[in-house]
Amino acid sequence: YPGYVYTYKYKTGTIVIEMVDGQSFRAMLEWQESNPGQGQQSGANEVPEMLIRWLATIDGYISNDGDYNADRAKRGMDEAFDQSPYLKK
Repeated sequence: YPGYVYTYKYKTGTIVIEMVDGQSFRAMLEWQESNPGQGQQSGANEVPEMLIRWLATIDGYISNDGDYNADRAKRGMDEAFDQSPYLKK
């Protein structure tokens, strides 16, 4: 099938959140189970780009302070959802 390759480069510690259409994802998994080895261009755990409906990234940075890291991650996730009011938490 036609495929496209997308390359991304993230800093260590970057948090990536992807939301997929559940119905389409389940259909893809069912197809893969009934057609083993067909149509897989990459790892079996990777989600095809066309199924991703929403994506957020929280820029990576890891410090030695676990509390800071957790707070930064929480603030980043809150900001991602604040910027997408059509999503419900």
